[in-house]
Amino acid sequence: FAQRSRMGVFSGPPITFTFDFQGRTAPFVGGETITGTLIANVHADDPEGTKCKKLTLAFLGKEHVHWTEHHGSGDNKRTDHYRNEKKIVDIKFMCWQDPSGRLMNGEHKFHF
Repeated sequence: FAQRSRMGVFSGPPITFTFDFQGRTAPFVGGETITGTLIANVHADDPEGTKCKKLTLAFLGKEHVHWTEHHGSGDNKRTDHYRNEKKIVDIKFMCWQDPSGRLMNGEHKFHF
């Protein structure tokens, strides 16, 4: 449905989503509060907007680590690789829902 660019913009007919992290860019550090605005621009051909029951934001943060250790010498040299990954944030929340199932044309801002 959507395509992502490097600018934090997701686009797919008939909605373009833009994320504004209040001037910040990744990476974020542990314990830091992430705030911003999801901007949804609806540009449907239908004057009643587009079908949409709800908008849900999902934040997933992981940390990755990789290091090597070298052991031995000469013909007995070896390199051991160590790596790990840990999920540190996995949050989903609904930022908009409407029983009519319609999101009207225009710009909509949802703060998080």
